[in-house]
Amino acid sequence: MNIISYSLFGSIPKYCEGAIRNAEAAKVLFKGWIPRFYVDKDSVPQVYIDKLSALGCQIILKKMFDNVGAYQGTFWRFAPLYESGVGKFISRDTETVIDRAYREMVRDWEFSGKDFFIISYRECQKYAILGSWFGGKGNLFPELNGDVDTLFKNGGGGIYGDDEFWLHTKVWPLVKDKALLYYRWGKVYVSRLKSSINSNREYIIQGSRPLRLKVETEEFSLKNEDGFDSSRPKKEKHFYIDHKSGDILYGLPTYKSLGGIFLKLYKRCLNPGMAKVLLPLLEVQPYIGSVRYGYLEGETRIETRILGSKDTIARTVLKKFHLPLDLADEPWLFTDNKYVSEVIIHRSFRYLNSTFPWVRILEKYRGRVVFVGLSEEHSEFERLFGSIPFFKTSNFLELAQIINGCKLFIGSQSSPLAIAEGLKKDIVVQVAERGIGGYSCRFIRKGAVLGFGKDVVLPDVV
Repeated sequence: MNIISYSLFGSIPKYCEGAIRNAEAAKVLFKGWIPRFYVDKDSVPQVYIDKLSALGCQIILKKMFDNVGAYQGTFWRFAPLYESGVGKFISRDTETVIDRAYREMVRDWEFSGKDFFIISYRECQKYAILGSWFGGKGNLFPELNGDVDTLFKNGGGGIYGDDEFWLHTKVWPLVKDKALLYYRWGKVYVSRLKSSINSNREYIIQGSRPLRLKVETEEFSLKNEDGFDSSRPKKEKHFYIDHKSGDILYGLPTYKSLGGIFLKLYKRCLNPGMAKVLLPLLEVQPYIGSVRYGYLEGETRIETRILGSKDTIARTVLKKFHLPLDLADEPWLFTDNKYVSEVIIHRSFRYLNSTFPWVRILEKYRGRVVFVGLSEEHSEFERLFGSIPFFKTSNFLELAQIINGCKLFIGSQSSPLAIAEGLKKDIVVQVAERGIGGYSCRFIRKGAVLGFGKDVVLPDVV
């Protein structure tokens, strides 16, 4: 029995509807494979479970450990690694629908004779295996059976990214010499196999079926009236940044110190929609000459993350350029202000803390607080903690103006928090319980409160 393995928990339509679309696509693209959904019986609406069953999916009901964060559910899809009765399996996310290009990669792996395959974005990922981009023979590692439950019983595994850290530390050492690896190589995914003659040498092999995926190729600058500009300044300092929006914002103290720079946001790590949201804020910063979006063309690379670093991203980048660390203590974002509310709240789906007192926060600032971010984040916040007004923004410049007009920002590690820190607003940070990203936003300064649990002191707003 060949399995397409998914985890499904919570009631957010993005994931629940995505599960239905994946089940429908599997009937066309993966004939003979069975979509298996490990479903949290307490949070997924029954209507979705019934639809998945009607589409011929296998449903395995699960229950969350009470003392572990919600992201424990991301581990469930890995069970075919050590479960018997599975021929081959692939691990997927429900929000990303399987397509023909992916099916061709899986078919190439089936023909390769390899035990395992991994699809990688190389520069952009922290760990060797992404949770939704690998597959292998079933029951390949029975010795891992029980390892995840032990992790849960010890209170681990509930923070965003814990699943991929587990894959990196537990599975990668076992598969690195027996896996077919797909890397993003320009517009094509190609397989990279180690030579059997010289294990230190690698060959790039264009597989039997070249996989040309649809990739946006435009490069744009919002200074152009039509939104696109392929011109590139020929002088000054050119850098490209290969991480996501929050990390880019935390790198700005360095760029501010260098002055007159030209930035390129790296297309492999930032999708066009997010780039257009971020660009207006970067364009108005006085120390940035221009901002472009595209692939590497000889610019100096800026790596904003270092695994194991116990310092903020802002200070980490300053260190790499041998710049004074106190530059991170000064404002690095500049914008007008727009008053919407005295208190602004944002809570993402990542870097959570189950003891953080969101209910007490709503009670203290009721009538003076609004929520910003994604509508899905707002819906989940209201489901868990209670009603709060939502203010929708069109881009990060408008978001920065609203945050600049408030008296207090409260949030988890996220782009809105990076904006509030760049403006040096009074903030209360929901510090993640454990997992990746723990130190990257812990700024020790006047006006910044780090909230590690339920007893965090909430400042008065006058």
